[in-house]
Amino acid sequence: MAMHSGTLDGKGRKRRIVSISLEASNADWIDAVIQRLRGVGYRHASRSETVNVAVHVLRETLTDRTVHEILKIFLDRAPRP
Repeated sequence: MAMHSGTLDGKGRKRRIVSISLEASNADWIDAVIQRLRGVGYRHASRSETVNVAVHVLRETLTDRTVHEILKIFLDRAPRP
C-alpha cells in the first residue's frame, strides 16, 4: 500500500491518500452503491466516502476482539483453493 503525506479536508480532519487494490467485483459493488446513493440525492457519495464508511464499520466490528477472533474472521472469508 502506497502512502503519501496527510492533508486536511474542508472540515479540518486529516486525510491520507493511499493506493489499494480491490477485486474487480468489489470495485463494481462500490460503484453500484455510489450510484444508488447518488440516485437518492446523497451528493457526497464517492469511492473514498464508501471505503471510509466500510473501514468505520470494520473498526466497530473488530474493536474489543482478541487477535485470535480477528484472525478467525479473516480466515473464514479467505478464498479457498
